[in-house]
Amino acid sequence: FKSSSVGIACSGIKADSKWLLQNIRKYQKETWELYAMESLPIERLKNAISQLLLKFMNYDRKKELHDGLLVMDKNDLPWSRPLGVSVLVVSYGNPIAVFQPSGIAEEYYARAMGGYSEEINEKLEEQYKRNDTVDNVRALLLDIMKEFKKREDGDDDDSSVIVIEVLTA
Repeated sequence: FKSSSVGIACSGIKADSKWLLQNIRKYQKETWELYAMESLPIERLKNAISQLLLKFMNYDRKKELHDGLLVMDKNDLPWSRPLGVSVLVVSYGNPIAVFQPSGIAEEYYARAMGGYSEEINEKLEEQYKRNDTVDNVRALLLDIMKEFKKREDGDDDDSSVIVIEVLTA
């Protein structure tokens, strides 16, 4: 796991995730061809994801005035939908970036996405300690996964195998 490695996870409409990932790959390729950069700096990647989410909605930042007022006539109004996907971006040494379909990004040190994410995120906020040991974090995640697996399956069967991998630099 190199420090320039980035992981991207999507939750939502599969076709929208595919569109987003194809465009991120295209942007990475063009950046590599123009600037000979093997990997994008994380801030540049996050900006690109935000811009792609806005582009999908047909939002044009060039028409935005400096004071935030948007003056458009009715022919200029975009009628596209937001991208139906939330995006989670992880990279070594940086907070987790979570993008909403609107293009708004938030940063966290522990975050879940998808089914039961609201409840899991509440537990993470209560119990996760940023400078905790790897073993303690692994135990916390395992407890949370077991609780929600039990809730979904409806039984106390402990025969399921949950694997938690730890990636280190």
